[in-house]
Amino acid sequence: MKNVSLTPLNLHTEILDHLTRLSTAHTTLQQLNEIDTANTACEILYEHDGLALRYYDASPFTNAPKKAPIFICYALVNRWYMLDLDPDRSFVQHLLAEGHDLYVLDWGYPDITDQFLDLSDYIDDRLATCIEQACNHANISKINLLGVCQGGVLALCFSALYPERINRLILCVTPVDFHTPDNALRALTHQIDAVKLSNTFGNIPGRFLSQTFAHLTPLKQSIDKQLHLISACQNTTSAKRFLRMEKWINDCPDQAAAAFLEFQNLCFKDNALMSNCMKIGSQSIDLKALKLPVLNVFGKHDHLVPPASSKALKGLLPANIDYSEYEVEAGHIGVFVSAKSLKTVPAHISKWLCSDE
Repeated sequence: MKNVSLTPLNLHTEILDHLTRLSTAHTTLQQLNEIDTANTACEILYEHDGLALRYYDASPFTNAPKKAPIFICYALVNRWYMLDLDPDRSFVQHLLAEGHDLYVLDWGYPDITDQFLDLSDYIDDRLATCIEQACNHANISKINLLGVCQGGVLALCFSALYPERINRLILCVTPVDFHTPDNALRALTHQIDAVKLSNTFGNIPGRFLSQTFAHLTPLKQSIDKQLHLISACQNTTSAKRFLRMEKWINDCPDQAAAAFLEFQNLCFKDNALMSNCMKIGSQSIDLKALKLPVLNVFGKHDHLVPPASSKALKGLLPANIDYSEYEVEAGHIGVFVSAKSLKTVPAHISKWLCSDE
């Protein structure tokens, strides 16, 4: 409600206005069908055990000559379609409009048979296979790799292990230093008993992770959201945008127990990237040996991956490496979905990728 002096007349007006808006929201919600996401047309190039590699052709989105393709590795803990959440605010479509064909790795939904998959299975096998499929499809020997959040950690490790397959590396809102003082996610993650959960459920239930993320900003995820709901549902466009985000927030896959526990121990507990003791299978990750160009994109107001956590990467790389940072005036999700960010972030990534041409 508006901040006004509550005389009887004003109070009556405020109540009537609120009831009108409530009625409009109710009518709007009744008119909606199933909330759709990931509306951009794509081709499934490869599928295996629930995983899918999606190919997006840039041709319908630009008349200019195509630029080098991009492979996107999303996090395991959320669903990739946050990058293509809304037709009007699609990170995928903005990259396509820049002229880049896209290959997006959809990790799918792990089931009970996946509980013993570890990080090596995800990086050395599944990610490696999909990158090979993309390179073969594009008829290239190496590809530009873009990693998002936890997917950025996977992409960073893959690039260190298989530099011959990667042309340039873009990391978006990627945690590197997991022990920064403002890392609230680390404190909450330590409260997740992954061993007990895996012994009970086989995998780590996604609903527990959703609750953990919600606890990072409890007021925003409860009171603020409820207050915003009526305003968001005054028309179908804003209502769909609000509900698409709600659908994505609550669509948290179960996690393969072995990989989750390994990531928890290596990153959140041991801070292995910072201490140079990160290992994938039997292979050590040596970031000082990384030679390919790196662009590090992070949100200035990111509460999930604080800027300091991402910026720590610079000190781990060789001094002479082609390294750039790009700070976005946004939060963790806003980097990819806010109208302001979409005007600048995809264009900056594209410009950086083409800087050596």
